Amino acid sequence: MGLELKKCVLCDGEIEGKIIDWTVEIDGNSYVIPDVPVMECRECGEKYLNPEASRYIDHQLEEMRNGGPELEVRVREIRLAKHKTQEEVARAMGFSVSRLSEIEHNKKTPSVLLALRLARVLGCDVNELYRLRPHTKEGLRQQSSKGVKTSGER
Repeated sequence: MGLELKKCVLCDGEIEGKIIDWTVEIDGNSYVIPDVPVMECRECGEKYLNPEASRYIDHQLEEMRNGGPELEVRVREIRLAKHKTQEEVARAMGFSVSRLSEIEHNKKTPSVLLALRLARVLGCDVNELYRLRPHTKEGLRQQSSKGVKTSGER
């Protein structure tokens, strides 16, 4: 039977459940783990993790240490090889050029359905648009050289 926390141990304030992005500092680099359930004090902001949330964070960090899985996005490369403009592809997909640009620059990941439609518009297989990068031994340190990383970042 687990112990249920009702008050903050630091200030005796009320705590509430939240889903947050949890930031971890390792060797001077910041890593963000998305969607972590926490209990947070309304007064002082102290955060408490249950064992399941702690395991989730550990799992996400382990994925990052192992270098993946991470998607290699080839949408722009294939669009250019097919001699199509962003405007043409965005219009055929029914969304803005800025959204297509976010997809091409790996800032947004489309749903599976949109990825399949995008492959059809570009006349290729969805596996050509997205590939899993191979795991690297350097993993966490190599990824951290790019700045703040998000576990599962796409």
